[in-house]
Amino acid sequence: HLVKRRDWIYRTTALKSACGSGNTELVKIIRRHVSKDHWYQLLLQQSDNFSCSPLQSAVSGGHIDIVKYIQASVTAEQWYKLLQIKDVHECTAIHTAASEGNTELIMFIHRSVTVEQWYKLLQIKDKEDSTAIHTAASEGNTELIMFIHRSVTVEQWYKLLQIKDKEDSTAIHTAASEGNTELIMFI
Repeated sequence: HLVKRRDWIYRTTALKSACGSGNTELVKIIRRHVSKDHWYQLLLQQSDNFSCSPLQSAVSGGHIDIVKYIQASVTAEQWYKLLQIKDVHECTAIHTAASEGNTELIMFIHRSVTVEQWYKLLQIKDKEDSTAIHTAASEGNTELIMFIHRSVTVEQWYKLLQIKDKEDSTAIHTAASEGNTELIMFI
């Protein structure tokens, strides 16, 4: 199929390019022309030199309409699996949204999964053993940290704050190293 073909420079598929550029109409056209199983397989493909999936590409570009379309086009189980895909830096869609400071996307992802799944997604570590909370702290995103805090139990929040990265730093250490007083006071 042509939709499986990749360009020869970046190894990108048409779906990944459409997701990254925010071309919702093209994403919908591709979906209409493939079976449900084939669609899910296309979404699973980490189709470029950075092992970035179509979902991660849409998240990176801040294209929430495409993210919502993808979520609505798959089962809950498939959606959760898509959210766990890691790129070459072992970042998930949540890490990417946190690094982009996209609280709206994080809030949508939170609403689209179960409480248990959400907590598990927040525990996923990237190549540097950083969680999405570490990433948000390094970016100084107090609004995102506050949202995550409100989205979990006190016990879960405490456990998330205990997670250390490869440098043996917690999110609090990360915020301190960035000099973010407001964030440190909140945490």
